[in-house]
Amino acid sequence: MANTNLFQSLRGRFLPPADAINEAGGTAYALGREHCLAQYAATGCLNGTFYASAEAQLDTVMALCEDVDPAFIAKTAVYCRERGYMKDMPAQLLATLTVRGPQYLPAVFGRVIDNGKMLRTFVQILRSGAAGRKSLGTRPKKLVQQWLNTADERALLSASVGTSPSLADVVKMVHPKPAQAWRAAFFARLIGKPYEVSALPPVTQALEAYKLARAEGRQAPVPAAPFQMLASLDLDAQPVVDGCTSWRNGHVAGVGAFQAAQSQGAAGVPGYAALRVQPGAGARRHPEHRGLLRLGVPDRRRLRRRAVAGWPLGRRDLGHGVVRF
Repeated sequence: MANTNLFQSLRGRFLPPADAINEAGGTAYALGREHCLAQYAATGCLNGTFYASAEAQLDTVMALCEDVDPAFIAKTAVYCRERGYMKDMPAQLLATLTVRGPQYLPAVFGRVIDNGKMLRTFVQILRSGAAGRKSLGTRPKKLVQQWLNTADERALLSASVGTSPSLADVVKMVHPKPAQAWRAAFFARLIGKPYEVSALPPVTQALEAYKLARAEGRQAPVPAAPFQMLASLDLDAQPVVDGCTSWRNGHVAGVGAFQAAQSQGAAGVPGYAALRVQPGAGARRHPEHRGLLRLGVPDRRRLRRRAVAGWPLGRRDLGHGVVRF
């Protein structure tokens, strides 16, 4: 056996030396500009961390965006929204794109701004000046108008929850010109202008009818509106409702609605387009609400994914025993 003092393993002898200092003060390897931007986009939440403040993260991202190709910024914004499920970061990258590469904005806007909250975040970032501008400009304004003029009622109702800016503020900024009567009435109601209640879309009409009924002391069915809109209202103590309401609005759906959906497809079941429902034979009954199935948070997330994809729901989906989406 050879002399181990002379021929021992050389650990780390041929590794390149560290060439950077990380935010914790330790030695590290510097990444390329595009690699660094992708890492920040996929992991940065633009909030204070143990070693870096939110301001420092934003300054780093903005500096990186100055040194990379605008096409890469567009791809990174799409990736961190669709695959990373980030919120503030893709909106920030999209706002930066309005200055660095506006020609890429129409191609990626719809993939990044996929709900009303993202739309309001995008407008908030633009108006703050953090992206290098404080006005929407012609092209971003047209894209925001397009989103408002094509979103369905459920998306608009969800978008109207929240402030700074509110959806009403966004509507006042961009002045959309709706082609449908129900959309015009919805926007008029949103910004406090006169409107015809009969022209409102169904869920919004039901919400206004419920408010009027509760103000007059009458009973009325709870509308399938976002639960944030109902939190300040005088709700009944009994949460069970007949039928199946929107799968994202925190309502309770009865088994009878699922059986009807199983036999009739998705007809008459709002929020379930082309969705077949098959209640599991081993589903447990909730002790307080007979005939209902209860799902936990992970199960609701799985059902949302399957509902969006239009897949059938089987025993595994409904076997955990009120489906509360």
